[in-house]
Amino acid sequence: IGYSSAPGVIRIFKLILPFDGAIDFLAIIWMLTAMIIAVRQALDYESTMRSVGVCILGLLVKIIALTFILLALGFLYNIIGKAV
Repeated sequence: IGYSSAPGVIRIFKLILPFDGAIDFLAIIWMLTAMIIAVRQALDYESTMRSVGVCILGLLVKIIALTFILLALGFLYNIIGKAV
């Protein structure tokens, strides 16, 4: 599953190309597709839809966790910024 993050390397092109939204979209779709294939093979699922469900559920957990982490960091930044 770690290899499914490798297509994210194309995000480096956001620095030189003006199509940053399209590059992000392409990278996310490519990584999600690679992850679906990896989960299907690793867990020996016979149905691709089952691995799609697992990957989408994992993506939702990741989004929720990152949201809470970023909110906590922003809150801490505000506290530290006011203390200085």
